Amino acid sequence: MLIHFQLLCRDAEESSHSAFDSSRMSALSGRVVSWSIKGQSGTFNLDEDGFGQIRTTSPTSHKYQRLKIVADNEALYIKAGEIGRVVAPPSWCSN
Repeated sequence: MLIHFQLLCRDAEESSHSAFDSSRMSALSGRVVSWSIKGQSGTFNLDEDGFGQIRTTSPTSHKYQRLKIVADNEALYIKAGEIGRVVAPPSWCSN
């Protein structure tokens, strides 16, 4: 399994009724990220644009499994097949 994604954070809380303004987002660059999925885990560093990659092997697909991502004690859970560009809440920006 190979998962590519980008982690961004928004600088302020926004209403669920409004679209996210990309000019108010910043990449979580250089952060150490831990991940776990169905008994497997690891760590990696995000690049300067907030991109990361998870690579693992499994006899079955993890596409519908819950993936946990942790950066600076902030956790995010998402189905592995749905992760791509992730916009985290403002609390992730301040770490």
